[in-house]
Amino acid sequence: MMMNDNYKSTCKPKALKTFLLVACIFLVGFLQNTSMLQDHQSKRYLEEVEKAKEPPRRRQLNILTLGGSVTWGAEIHNREDAYPFRLQSDYGHNVLNLAIRGTGSGYPAQCITSMMLRESKNDDPDEEDVPFDVIMFEFSINGLDGFPLLVERLKERYPDALFVYVDFFSLHNRGAFYSADARKLIKDSGGKDYFFGHTGDATAEFNYREEFDRKNPSDELRQLFAADGHHASSLGHNLMATKLNDIIDRYDLPIDPRLGSWLGGDKCTSWYDNGESSLRIISGGEMKEWDENHHKWAIEIQGEEG
Repeated sequence: MMMNDNYKSTCKPKALKTFLLVACIFLVGFLQNTSMLQDHQSKRYLEEVEKAKEPPRRRQLNILTLGGSVTWGAEIHNREDAYPFRLQSDYGHNVLNLAIRGTGSGYPAQCITSMMLRESKNDDPDEEDVPFDVIMFEFSINGLDGFPLLVERLKERYPDALFVYVDFFSLHNRGAFYSADARKLIKDSGGKDYFFGHTGDATAEFNYREEFDRKNPSDELRQLFAADGHHASSLGHNLMATKLNDIIDRYDLPIDPRLGSWLGGDKCTSWYDNGESSLRIISGGEMKEWDENHHKWAIEIQGEEG
């Protein structure tokens, strides 16, 4: 079929307009996609640059903390502000806090196996899932009797763990028990010491008796202590957590730490913190919460039957 001239003349401009419109739409879409791709690549590049600037993140470490009421978290509004809990919440580590209020190193030295079993609710001392990477001690204001035995037992059980001694002091009385031997023992085992109140290098030597006037403490020092002047404040705990994390960040700890023996184990029971005991009181005594403010328990002996 033949087209007349009038049809041809009206058809060609319309077809050309349609072609140009489609080409224009395609070009705009192409440029938009190219721009979006360049923006995406640029964003990824900037993210990679920023990521490269960040320090490498450590793996989550298993940390055991042992000590007295300071490590337990006494005399602060929220117990979870204590440095063991901050090491977990602020730095992502897995922390088991076995501190006992009003207790020196003598009890865990004799009973560390039972303390671990009580926490894990496991009856077999050789069956344990957590080989600790770091173990921290704080006993300077509670007493250091039996500390060498405690270190020996823990070194036998966790031979690859980093030991850190936290040398705390009080604003009252003589400040703290003599801890030089304990600190030397930790260093001889390949560990480190941190001196409370020191804001400089976390591992540097520091003598609070020379650096601080405990009878007339400065405002800066006073803020590190709770209202009683004997325990750490939330600010003091924050300082400890920061410095202790600085210390463990310096070490390349084994990915798969070994697990040894308990040097014979032990069998202990304690009701001091919660009033719970595996012992059965037959007569003449009663489990009693003698300090209701701080929730401390004891077996009260009654009358002549006791």
